[in-house]
Amino acid sequence: MNMPGFTAEASQYQSQVSYRTFSSQISTPTLTIEPQAAPPSGSYQQTCKIDYFAGDALSASCRDRAGNFRPSTRLELVSQCFGDISNDDGALRCNRGGFPPQGSYLQSCERTFVAGTHLTSVCRRRDGQMNRTLLAYFRQCAGDIHNEDGFLACDRGEISPPGSYTESCVQMQVSAGNLFGWCSNRRGHLVRAWLNNFRQCTGDINNNDGVLNCNR
Repeated sequence: MNMPGFTAEASQYQSQVSYRTFSSQISTPTLTIEPQAAPPSGSYQQTCKIDYFAGDALSASCRDRAGNFRPSTRLELVSQCFGDISNDDGALRCNRGGFPPQGSYLQSCERTFVAGTHLTSVCRRRDGQMNRTLLAYFRQCAGDIHNEDGFLACDRGEISPPGSYTESCVQMQVSAGNLFGWCSNRRGHLVRAWLNNFRQCTGDINNNDGVLNCNR
């Protein structure tokens, strides 16, 4: 039995109207795509292919000194870089904490960077080969920073004591009564060496297979 004023056609029409009204009340979320930030400028762009620049990190594939592309290299905290971002033999590098200081080392060293309290560079040895070297706490240097046979060196207000060790050790420094630097071992390799409280030594300070020794 049909009720007065109600038909199947009217019911279908009412359902369609209700659906359209409900649909119009639903807001479709809008997808916003943030534009990618432009990578920082620098000489690295001449020899590198940029992978991405996101947040404060830069990733790129760079050519080494032989002209070959190396695996991707990543540079963090780009916003802390001072000056140029460059390609150092396939690796992204920049100065952090300031620019490299002046010194005679610049005449025979290249690819020099500041990393906080350290100074890194690639310096020429007497045999013509290039050597990567690091000078820690370079701001404590008094006077010139120089290239000592491929190693960055400077005076820190105290002169290294005499001794036979000077014939096979380089980049010797004095700090708080301690003597430290790089000494050759029997294989001819330079190794880190140090001697605590060297002023207590009596007689010669010598290098024994990369270890500094003296009589006390």
